[in-house]
Amino acid sequence: MSMFFRGTSAGQDYRFGNKHKKMLKNLKSSKILKTKIKISKVQLPVIFKWIEQKVTELLGFEDEIVIGLVQNTLEKDNLNGKDLQLQLTGFLEKQAGPFMKELWGLLISAQNEPTGIPTVFLEAKKAQLAP
Repeated sequence: MSMFFRGTSAGQDYRFGNKHKKMLKNLKSSKILKTKIKISKVQLPVIFKWIEQKVTELLGFEDEIVIGLVQNTLEKDNLNGKDLQLQLTGFLEKQAGPFMKELWGLLISAQNEPTGIPTVFLEAKKAQLAP
């Protein structure tokens, strides 16, 4: 009797492809998410506070799981905006795209500032302190 198996393996069969990769390909996201972020240049506590406020605003209640998901993802070295948006889609649904676009804009602004704080936050603080 031969020890030869016929057919294809799961890796060769198109029906068992990488679902995550397929979903990422079909995800409609902003072009801004392609920008690479060097997280070491960003003051994360400032961004984390914004994330807490924004997620609470979008969901209508404070969800520690979603907030923790975003914060933990931002602490990683290799950030992927589309991947994070895909993960958030289950929680934020249609609001995940606009949330990610705004978050990525803040991260880009923060990495370009010497202080590591987005210019929008700096301007808001200046306006608040001005008489």
